[in-house]
Amino acid sequence: GRVYAGAADGRSPPAALFEASGDGARYTGLAVRPSSDDGGDRLYAVDAANGWIDVWRGAGERTERADGFRLPDLDDGWGPYGIAQIDGALWVAFVAGAAAEPIDPTRGRIGIFDRDGRLVQELDHAEVLAEPWGMARAPEAGFGDRNGCVIVANRGSGQLHTWCRDDADRFAYRGPLRGEDGAALVIEGA
Repeated sequence: GRVYAGAADGRSPPAALFEASGDGARYTGLAVRPSSDDGGDRLYAVDAANGWIDVWRGAGERTERADGFRLPDLDDGWGPYGIAQIDGALWVAFVAGAAAEPIDPTRGRIGIFDRDGRLVQELDHAEVLAEPWGMARAPEAGFGDRNGCVIVANRGSGQLHTWCRDDADRFAYRGPLRGEDGAALVIEGA
């Protein structure tokens, strides 16, 4: 497993920026945590095959295999699968069977972690997560009652679900994202 990058102009061939830290690495998610007081940007890469998250700083210097990024009650068959940096926190999606194909498309969990991998919150309503992978924050305007909420895409079901900040500054489940006709949105292969 390698992480590649090419020039923004698309004319330069991609170059391997980062080498895998484990045998048979299979990277399924990447997130960048912008520079802070600890000395620079970091790239977090989910190695689903080995069940951990690699962390790099600068130009290819692997700083660590992150020890954190675990949910306390997951069985051994579960592992990290997707990752996103949202408002400075790292959202990590976990699936059953992450290390081997096929992944169980009917289950999933998501934890919100600080930059060091300490669990801040686990999302409620795990029953709606079906192989969660893509996570993004909705814009602050133009999304109706979901402005600024986090949208989670489920590869297993194609459904998009939302979690929004509550009065206690935690994320609470708000339901599926719906189209103009009121029906839940489903995106095949999400």
